[in-house]
Amino acid sequence: MKRRLLLLIFLVIFIYLFFQKHIVNDSSNLVQKSDQIASPTPVINQAQNEISKENITYFINWFRVEDTKNFFLIPNFQEKLSSEEIIKNKSCKYLSSAGFYTTDNKPIGLFYTNNKKYSQDTENTIFNGFFYVSGDGSIFIDQKAPTESYRMAIQTGPLIKFKSNYLDLSNLNNDSARRNVLALSNDGKIIILSIYKTNSFFDGPRLQDLPEILTKYEKENHFILSDVINLDGGSASVFKNDYAYLTELTVVGSFLCYI
Repeated sequence: MKRRLLLLIFLVIFIYLFFQKHIVNDSSNLVQKSDQIASPTPVINQAQNEISKENITYFINWFRVEDTKNFFLIPNFQEKLSSEEIIKNKSCKYLSSAGFYTTDNKPIGLFYTNNKKYSQDTENTIFNGFFYVSGDGSIFIDQKAPTESYRMAIQTGPLIKFKSNYLDLSNLNNDSARRNVLALSNDGKIIILSIYKTNSFFDGPRLQDLPEILTKYEKENHFILSDVINLDGGSASVFKNDYAYLTELTVVGSFLCYI
């Protein structure tokens, strides 16, 4: 009887030690795998413009395109390159995410660049605007797809400001996220802005908050944006200028590169 009891106790101890050893090893492996996942680290070298709305403070970084000959729309739907690779391969001085894409890696709506049309324009209540650069370098933000010849074109949205009037976005139901927008200045230049919360580089305003935030930004910086359209934001967005490099968490579908 005592012998059986001793054997039982020995067996229980053996099983306990066996599973304890494997559980510790599995936990160690999980930590090692987690450490191998590289989290992008945004780089900020200078204080940004700050705009507050409803007790939330946002940073705004931006860059201006002086010459559209050095401005390019780069597809990344199939290539799935990182922004760091795009900057290196294309010699981009400034960079932004561009348009939206579907789960099967296709652009939503019109996408044209490098003499190739990747997709046709489509009716969409959210992606309801078009940005394009004509053959002579003229730039447009419009509600209708271009009919004349163009060097690059992208359908995106929603339109935020059109013909100097901010649009009503109050009916949009969306979460907060970092927002990249493309705007035209009064002197006909492209300006790309990135808007995000001061305590989280990947979080930012809701779409319906953008008209008020951008209005304040215009007043504080003493210039007017004639047209503004939304670009892909959130975790699948990137932004780089002289002072900030806001990296992506997930694959960016396409890029706007200024060299």
